[in-house]
Amino acid sequence: MERELPLYENGVLRGHILCKDEGCYMTFSADTPLLGGGVKKVWLFSEGGGRLLLGTLVQEGQRLRLRRRVSHSDLRFRGMAAPTSGQINPQEDAGGWRGFATLHTQDGALAAALVGAEGGWRKGEDGLELRFPWQVGQAVPVVSRFCLGQPGDGWWLLRLPAGETANEPPR
Repeated sequence: MERELPLYENGVLRGHILCKDEGCYMTFSADTPLLGGGVKKVWLFSEGGGRLLLGTLVQEGQRLRLRRRVSHSDLRFRGMAAPTSGQINPQEDAGGWRGFATLHTQDGALAAALVGAEGGWRKGEDGLELRFPWQVGQAVPVVSRFCLGQPGDGWWLLRLPAGETANEPPR
């Protein structure tokens, strides 16, 4: 069975996601015209509030495309058995999240792990919070700090106690 889902960016229809049932898996293929600069991530949404990061759109000629295969059991686990739409870079990152390039750390191992990493950081109640895109089955980011992290809905959240390893750059 195949079906098409709308793919939006900031409420504007930009393309579609083709969902194709392939036995134990569902294959998602996103396709949209070029959409300006920057990294474009695609999120899948369901009516029940489920959300799944499909991945990053890649330029192929004058189009941006993405293909991802996910097991039906993983989709059900995430509340995504019946996805309804896709969104490009949904506006959910309010709340003080900044890119890792703006984070200065005193810990060399942590600094090395953050070079080129996707995600962001912000001040938390008791220190710093670092958030990385993550799905079940992927390696956790910053393995040396595994015990300080926890999985979230499409994210791995790492909480660093105040003053332990990282600090905000001087202003």
